[in-house]
Amino acid sequence: MTSAWIRIECAAGTVLDTAAALVGDPGVLTVQHITGGADLVAFLACPDATALDRYLVERLHRLPGVRATRTHVVTGVYGSAHPPPLNQLTPQQLRRVRELHPRAARSGRAAPPSGPPDALDQRLLLALGADGRAGVAALAKQVGSSESTVRRRLTRMEATGALLFRTEVAPHTSGRPVWCLVCAEVPPEQVASAAASIARLRETRTVTAVTGPHNLFISGRLGRVEQLPEYTQKLTHKAPGLRVADTVLALRVHKVNAHVLGADGLREGFVPPDIWGISPAA
Repeated sequence: MTSAWIRIECAAGTVLDTAAALVGDPGVLTVQHITGGADLVAFLACPDATALDRYLVERLHRLPGVRATRTHVVTGVYGSAHPPPLNQLTPQQLRRVRELHPRAARSGRAAPPSGPPDALDQRLLLALGADGRAGVAALAKQVGSSESTVRRRLTRMEATGALLFRTEVAPHTSGRPVWCLVCAEVPPEQVASAAASIARLRETRTVTAVTGPHNLFISGRLGRVEQLPEYTQKLTHKAPGLRVADTVLALRVHKVNAHVLGADGLREGFVPPDIWGISPAA
């Protein structure tokens, strides 16, 4: 998979229409209206660089409201794929949640991946994206396979880390409603160590190494806008060689992890992240 952060400048009065167009695209996983030099930032996933080029040239650059774009291809993803704890549950509640699914409490390294997902894996991933609670029988019917095969595939993808189950909380109810993106630079030899340290901060959501004038994009969740300077100080403390080059804040989140959010921040819908151009029932 090839993924990229794309910063988009829009003509005056076209931000909402442009965001709505991007929200409906399956490969666009996140769309945010932001402060700073750009109006929107999107996170895009494609099968390969050729597909990324085709999306930019044939789709994004043809949208009427788009004036300019900057594409930063992701060269590395660091930290846990699980969201950090929000401290919204009591210890007793957290223990009860873990008891419901004992495997979630296991630790240790994932098994080595067995290669990119084949057609059946792809259909399963899309089906689970739409309904993470779907049972094996329902999934087998949806993807046109036997229950034993589906169960075996799910077990393998979980063991290798290709499939992760997680709960997303509406930002305004999470205690950390403010999304920020910090563009930073570190010496090339420090990218991996700096990213690993930064990923351990409670405010950090994702750390990605990217192409362009800045080699790290760090997204975080804050309780208040005023906490951004404190967060950037934590970043430089965790990674002494890091230089903060730019910071942006989200004014509105239109889409996050394929979930469409309304103006009130609540989920309005879901766009299957079909980067392969298939459907779960294909």
